[in-house]
Amino acid sequence: DEIMHIISVFPLVPLCLVAVSFFIFSYIYFDTVTLAQNRSDNREIAGVFGDIISIYEKKLHSESFDFDVEELKNDASMSRYFLSSMIQFMNYQGHSADFYLFDSDFKTVTSSSSMLISFVPPDTGKNWGIANKLNQSPGKVCTAFFHGDFLIGRGIKNGFAIFSVPRDFFDFHVLEKESSVLILNRYNDVCLASSSVFTGSFNSVKSEVLLASRFFKFQKNWYFKTASSVGFNDDRLIIFTFSSIRRMVLALILEGFALLLIIVVTGWLCYSRAMRAANGKMQSIGKIVAALEQVQNGNFKCYMKVEADDEFGMIAESFNMMTESINNLIKKNAEISRETVAAQIRQLESQFNPHFLFNSLNAGVQMAMM
Repeated sequence: DEIMHIISVFPLVPLCLVAVSFFIFSYIYFDTVTLAQNRSDNREIAGVFGDIISIYEKKLHSESFDFDVEELKNDASMSRYFLSSMIQFMNYQGHSADFYLFDSDFKTVTSSSSMLISFVPPDTGKNWGIANKLNQSPGKVCTAFFHGDFLIGRGIKNGFAIFSVPRDFFDFHVLEKESSVLILNRYNDVCLASSSVFTGSFNSVKSEVLLASRFFKFQKNWYFKTASSVGFNDDRLIIFTFSSIRRMVLALILEGFALLLIIVVTGWLCYSRAMRAANGKMQSIGKIVAALEQVQNGNFKCYMKVEADDEFGMIAESFNMMTESINNLIKKNAEISRETVAAQIRQLESQFNPHFLFNSLNAGVQMAMM
């Protein structure tokens, strides 16, 4: 049993190590290709938003906005010069954007766009969106999304300054990724989404997606999720990137079954080979034990028949030579014993015959004298 255990189990150890190593290598390969791409997309998107927020935050805190909106409102030439400098600043950033300057009642003082403004009162309430944030955080830079446009603004003296980066920019630089992109605000409202798979009604994200771990199953598919955040402490954007890993999971499962099948088949072959080898050895051992028992019982004429070209065959050959020598010695000793007895009888006979003759003659003499 120990021999069978050694023969059948020990070859499986390196095989299992090779199988596990191959499985780990496959996971690392998938991680490098698919999961690394997901993480890279997330970092790039966070970098885009981080750069935009940093650039416009620095501008809104610069000396360019150290003025009274009411004074600019009453000075047309100053207003045109200021707007021209803002347009020049936005063009220098390499992406399209619009600038809006409002007074304290959110009435437009100047803007770089002729389109109707709908993200401030009276189209929206003062207790909603960017207007509410600017009113509640005077002097601080605030961000918000409105219909896909990214708004970043700050309250200044007697007014508000707001930059607007249009959705078109994000459609090209953010949403056109291999991974599915989902951007939420701090209230978990959907700001941007490249797919509707993870979004629900009323501009919300499905709760199972938010609560899911990095690897999760959703709608009969497997996904990998990377999350990061960017922005200010009290006004951060949450960036999710999702990658479908169904093919990867299926490949790993099939690979695991294949490796398990290889291990089972190899183990069965090793065990079968070990059984055949062990059975052959056990038969040889059984013949040796039976022959020894016969010798123990006094049968020196037994013959051990072991047809094997190994140590057991050598033992059988030596045993047969030993029993043959013992038989020859027994025969020789028996012959010597017979010869010894015959010699003793002949000696007795040679002693007996003269004595009998003397006694017979003496008896005859005695009878004649009588």
